[in-house]
Amino acid sequence: MTEDTAFEQVDHELSSGGTDAVWQQLTERFRRENRFHELFDARLSQVRGRLGLPLYASGELDRLPEPLRSQVEEGYLAACREVGGLLLQAGKLREAWMYLRPAGEAELLKQAIERTAVDDENGQELIELALYEGISPAWGFDQLLTQRGTCNAISTYESLAPGLDRAGQQQLAAQLVRHLHGELSANLAADVLGEEAESTIAPPLMEMLARIEGPFGEYYCHVDASHLAAIVRYGRLLTDAGDLLLAWELTQYGCRLHENFRHPGEEPFTDTFAHHGLMFAAQLGQRVDEALAHFAQRAAEVDVRQHGTAAVEVYAILLARLGRPAEAIRAIAQIPAGISTSRFAPSLMELSEQAGEFRTYQDVCRARGDLLGYAIGRLEEERRKSD
Repeated sequence: MTEDTAFEQVDHELSSGGTDAVWQQLTERFRRENRFHELFDARLSQVRGRLGLPLYASGELDRLPEPLRSQVEEGYLAACREVGGLLLQAGKLREAWMYLRPAGEAELLKQAIERTAVDDENGQELIELALYEGISPAWGFDQLLTQRGTCNAISTYESLAPGLDRAGQQQLAAQLVRHLHGELSANLAADVLGEEAESTIAPPLMEMLARIEGPFGEYYCHVDASHLAAIVRYGRLLTDAGDLLLAWELTQYGCRLHENFRHPGEEPFTDTFAHHGLMFAAQLGQRVDEALAHFAQRAAEVDVRQHGTAAVEVYAILLARLGRPAEAIRAIAQIPAGISTSRFAPSLMELSEQAGEFRTYQDVCRARGDLLGYAIGRLEEERRKSD
């Protein structure tokens, strides 16, 4: 059909079948020819016409009275779903997201991304959509690690972490720990087993470490030492026992490194690998008293006005993870009023809910002049009593 014939078809449909026939002819044509953006505009005009509005949108939606405004919005969202779905089928994922996002249909794109075979042509687009648009962060981060390596993934994690909730940070931190543990295990196997490494299943990491006597050489590290230190720090977020064990094993490797690769950390982890190893071990049920004693001492001795609240927060977090939330509340309560904690630490309300006790929270709020916090604590306490 030539363009002239197409225009004549509009005239014919209008005279023979009326408005509905024109819209049917147009939308069928746009779908058949994959003219998806025109299909979207046609659907919007069709909705507006059905509601007695001018066919061409002029930006007056905010001024429309109800229920007319809601009806136009419903038509807009329906058009977004239709066109977004068609673009997905056509493999145009980025364009599909333009329509699926306002429709709240991220799950459709998530499924499409995760079943798409990644190659050199689409890898960048898939990572950007999955990771930076937040559609499937874990999948996108895994692809980033595979395609671009540890260094790029660490930089990306640093930029993304402030915008993620605690669960999101934990997920990406766990992926980094698993990835580096796998890389270290492979490199250790090549060192310990030599030519047998390619044909033999490598022993566990700790067993391979045991085969190497003494500390490593002055210039020898099986993985990038800065990557190792960074990912061990991210391990503070972990609570899953399996991931914690991997993180602990990374610290045991780090403790064997020459001092050239073991740079001092910040409080309360001044010995980066040894002190993180202590924290991870305690969460795994080992060296608990030793860990609590160390972090309690650092919480008491480190000046929060000079060094920040990290030492107190780490001690409180460890207490909470060990099932001692009431003690964690008392630790956090020692932070002076006006000094903010990081997002790493659980709030006093979270700890109070975990402990099932709100009196300490109320006392802290009263001491700090926090009237709203005090009221919330009192009301929550009463609600719990009535449940």
